[in-house]
Amino acid sequence: MKRLFWAFFFILLNFSITVGSATVQLIPTFVGFGLLVSACAHLAAESPLFAPLQRWGSGLCLYYILAWLRDLFLHPHGAALPYIITILDAAALLLTLYVTWRVVHAIANVEVHRNVELGSVPLFKAWKTVVMCALLSLVLTPLVMFSPALGAVASLCLLIAQAVATIFFLIRLWQVGKNYEQAVRL
Repeated sequence: MKRLFWAFFFILLNFSITVGSATVQLIPTFVGFGLLVSACAHLAAESPLFAPLQRWGSGLCLYYILAWLRDLFLHPHGAALPYIITILDAAALLLTLYVTWRVVHAIANVEVHRNVELGSVPLFKAWKTVVMCALLSLVLTPLVMFSPALGAVASLCLLIAQAVATIFFLIRLWQVGKNYEQAVRL
């Protein structure tokens, strides 16, 4: 379960540096999906719901490797390219949220099979907060593109809300890992 925490640490936290027209993620998302695939392989014995997540994680890992390379080397000069990239990134975000929901559901399944409280209910509440912030971000993306002044203020407020929601989710996931370790020892 601790490996799940580190997977989502890399998946959900995004710090990047932009130099000229190249952007480099300091915490690459694809590393998180690689860790997710590994964690799901280890946890498949705990719940069969973890097994299909390996395929989802592998696909998203591949996409985020390509996105990382795109951000590093591609210079979007065409007018349509930023819109296409935005649509692809929005789709990847929605798939990431879906995979995260499936992980939370699999953790709840482990609780049922082990007959122990791991903390899936508070984790699910934290996930819902992350989803609300992410969906608001998707809705605000066109606003930022068409109205930079208004979009900048909304983006800043949403960025703060997303950071808080993400940290809250990660704290809950860490607690689930600690509860799981205690349950395994018993």
